[in-house]
Amino acid sequence: MDRRRNPITPHEQLKLRRELYAMVDAHPEWEFAQVIRQVRRSLHLTLTEMAKVGRVSVPALKKIESGTGNPTLKTMARLLHPFGLRVATIRRATQAAANVSLETSAVSNTLF
Repeated sequence: MDRRRNPITPHEQLKLRRELYAMVDAHPEWEFAQVIRQVRRSLHLTLTEMAKVGRVSVPALKKIESGTGNPTLKTMARLLHPFGLRVATIRRATQAAANVSLETSAVSNTLF
């Protein structure tokens, strides 16, 4: 817990986690560095505390948060797991795929 702030109660911590989950869900375009930085800041953790929870060094965490680090999937999972999050991949629709989909629906509408 950041010493510049008063300790938060378990109820407040739960509220912060729920807000964090909603924020992460609302931003699937965020890169890993943004997610980790947001997790740490939202829960009022210092770099040292976050590094300890995620079992990584402080310099490694700094690099990850700045976007210059290259964490393994295992490291990413270790950083996310304590906060109820996990690493996942999602398929992004490309503009070409979106255009094909629109064209297909337009053709379907004209045939029937």
